[in-house]
Amino acid sequence: MTMPVGAPVSTAVGHRGSMLRSGSRGAYWPASWKVTVLVLGLMVVRLGEVLGSLQLAKPVLLATIAAVLLHVVHSRPAAWRNVWRSPMLQAFLVYAALVVLSFPLSTWRGQTWATMKVLPWGVALIVVVGLTTPTIKAADLVVSRMSWLAAMLCAVLLVRGEYLEGNRLTSSGSYDPNDLGALFALTFCFAIGGVMRGSRVSRLVSLVAAGLLFFGLMKTGSRGALLGFIGGSATLLLSMRPQRIILGTIALLAAGPAVWSVLPESMTVRAATLLAIDEDYNTTSSSGRVYLWKRGLTFAAQNPVFGVGAGAFEAKLGHDFQEHNVNGAWHTAHNTYVQIAAEVGFGGLLTLLFLLFQYVRNVRRYWSWRSPVYRPDYLAALIAYALCIVFLSHGYSYLLFGVVALGGYLGMVTPERTSAVVVPSRGPMPGRPPHRIR
Repeated sequence: MTMPVGAPVSTAVGHRGSMLRSGSRGAYWPASWKVTVLVLGLMVVRLGEVLGSLQLAKPVLLATIAAVLLHVVHSRPAAWRNVWRSPMLQAFLVYAALVVLSFPLSTWRGQTWATMKVLPWGVALIVVVGLTTPTIKAADLVVSRMSWLAAMLCAVLLVRGEYLEGNRLTSSGSYDPNDLGALFALTFCFAIGGVMRGSRVSRLVSLVAAGLLFFGLMKTGSRGALLGFIGGSATLLLSMRPQRIILGTIALLAAGPAVWSVLPESMTVRAATLLAIDEDYNTTSSSGRVYLWKRGLTFAAQNPVFGVGAGAFEAKLGHDFQEHNVNGAWHTAHNTYVQIAAEVGFGGLLTLLFLLFQYVRNVRRYWSWRSPVYRPDYLAALIAYALCIVFLSHGYSYLLFGVVALGGYLGMVTPERTSAVVVPSRGPMPGRPPHRIR
């Protein structure tokens, strides 16, 4: 049986996956998963944007501060030590330091300063999520509720009817159609995971959430989100038994034309342009993504150590247009990997890639149907998001920080049917049982 949320736990001594002494039992706060759901939920829903004037109260920031204070009171030192030892938190601190180091040579210091101000919140988010009870049951609750809240946001936006030109679903706040698409692609995978497990009621709610998220994603008309959705869905499918992969593939091929015929025009028209990419503005215009990516890589090569400054890509591009007498609007990089290489340097890019790799390393033990704790949605969500941000500038995004926080937390969860907590380590590979203290 999976241990209950808040069950007594052991923590670890030293590194390399050793178990902690039994004196550390009860290090985690039983209600920690609820606090994590609240913080991640506010991050996803952006309640201030939905309710307008509430945005002035900074609900995400206030909830995160309150969560940290609650953990100061309720979480024991052993739980805090586990978080500080997390490779994800350590790598994120390096990432934050590189962002700060880009400030002195930034081409737009005001924007770099504004960008730097989100970093403490990112650290706090990783800490709060990392202090969640490290059990499979708690992890399932966190990711399933996150998908439910994303589906609620989707439903609200569909009811309010907020659309851009081309009938693309959007929000009145910081989510544009492409950002919404990335959120829906990520949380759709978690919703599918919720359909696979839990009570009947929970599975039904997750099924409804998955349907809403799929429809909302298609209404965004985001081609990047579509590719992310395909990547995440393929990861889910390939995790199954071989015979189920074959049956699932046949079912998808059979249902594909019918599903395509009922998809919103906002998606089908834009998706069709992927087959005529040579005629798309993204490959022909100075405002297109291919041109921006090429210039971004040039900026990175010219400024390999510190970059042009966090958040300063637009200003650098504007200066570049002037120098080369090119007509074009200022744009972000529209690719997170290019964005960080150009703005923070290649050290920042390598750190970002490490964060994503560490997420994969932490969850790959759950991916295959052979795993005793089968959770393919953990990896599928990361694959979906990693593909989406090929087309988005998410280097300092709330959503990126949330994914990093989840990846760090999932690395602390043990897949074994035990109450022991494994230190997120550089020791035994995920899936191998660590040595126990006798």
